[in-house]
Amino acid sequence: MGKLPIEGLTTQEFDVFKKKYLDSLQLTSEALNQLEKLFAVGREDTGHILCDDYHVHTFKCNFYIEPTVGVVDRLIGEIRVYREVVKDLQAYIQSERITMPYKLKAFLAAFDPKD
Repeated sequence: MGKLPIEGLTTQEFDVFKKKYLDSLQLTSEALNQLEKLFAVGREDTGHILCDDYHVHTFKCNFYIEPTVGVVDRLIGEIRVYREVVKDLQAYIQSERITMPYKLKAFLAAFDPKD
């Protein structure tokens, strides 16, 4: 198993990363991309697509040499899926001019993808 970039960060370097990308109310696309880099998602030495079928590959087609990379890859993928669901829901609500209950407004605002 190769060393992941995150393992090479000093405490001070991680604090800078944390303040820049993780301390905000929500994770931006840039933060997700930086997390992918820190955990070497998509690198040949941490995992690869095991499946050679001709189809759109899903998570189950992946083989991970580094288990942590598999977990991070899956979580980032889920975050991106949920962001799209929230965007679609917001677009529908706006197009139909639906009056939302306060709790739903608060929920959507908390997960509103800003980028």
